[in-house]
Amino acid sequence: MKILIQALIIIGITGFLGMLEAALFTVSLSRAHVLAAQGKKGANSLLIVKQNMARSIFLLVVFVNISTVLGSIVLGKNASEEFGGSVGLISALMTIGIILFGELIPKSIGDKYSEQIGCMFAPFILLITKIFSPIIWVYEKVILAIIGNHTVPVSEDDLRVLSETSHNEGGIELDEKEIILNTFRMNDITARDIMTPRSVVEMLPADIMLSEALTIIGEKPYSRIPVYGNTIDDILGYVSSKDVLRGLAHGEHAEIISNYIKPIKKISETMRSDDLLALFQKNKIHCAIVIDEFNQTAGLVTLEDVLEVLVGEIMDETDEVEDLRKISSN
Repeated sequence: MKILIQALIIIGITGFLGMLEAALFTVSLSRAHVLAAQGKKGANSLLIVKQNMARSIFLLVVFVNISTVLGSIVLGKNASEEFGGSVGLISALMTIGIILFGELIPKSIGDKYSEQIGCMFAPFILLITKIFSPIIWVYEKVILAIIGNHTVPVSEDDLRVLSETSHNEGGIELDEKEIILNTFRMNDITARDIMTPRSVVEMLPADIMLSEALTIIGEKPYSRIPVYGNTIDDILGYVSSKDVLRGLAHGEHAEIISNYIKPIKKISETMRSDDLLALFQKNKIHCAIVIDEFNQTAGLVTLEDVLEVLVGEIMDETDEVEDLRKISSN
């Protein structure tokens, strides 16, 4: 009976520590951040543990080995004294018990209930980490001297796989996954890729009167139209259809369109869409003129064009063509 109790204690300690180890490895650092933000009990401690994972794993591994080695020595000694020649059988049974109930089953439990176990026992892990901090300090110095400091940052490929996996497991919807994946495309797509080419951009000459501009504006569903000077490479700014209609409502039919011009940003056609989105947000603008390498007008890009990189094609009731870029290429 004494040997059975000793065996159960050894297996219990080994299984408990193995369960904690599996739980800590299963919960990702990003998930720990989420749990802490949600205010889950013990999540803050879990986050601290995950941020210093090497310390906790070092202690757990040391304790597992100590309990297994010392327990086996004590158990073997007592078994030898009590049963003599049956030590081999007892060792075999003990090995099977440790593999099943000290490793496989506890680690499966730790993997399945990782968040609950991690939050529950993280304060305990932090406590023993503080208690044995001098030993951990020596361990860290030795490891630093041998292999140096090494961290692996989370890459785009990691996030792509995580979003795919989360969608397959029902964590996020298909449209959410698509937006996440499209986000990574933004620094690969330039203004040239998403702009409306100059050949199909509706523009107004600076000397046209409001009454004449109304004919053009009334036939087109655009809220902002570029205005040019001598040539279409001489973009002076843009006019808002709302300002034109307001001027006409006040009887300003003979006024020329240049009196209603607002400044417009000019950007390089190689500007990336993520930088373009930041530009629109910072300057609180909705469109910009795209300039090519020869400083000539290449086209017009809008905030909607940038957003379509993220969410796909956007069409409203006034759109007659899904993509004006296709017209220019035909």
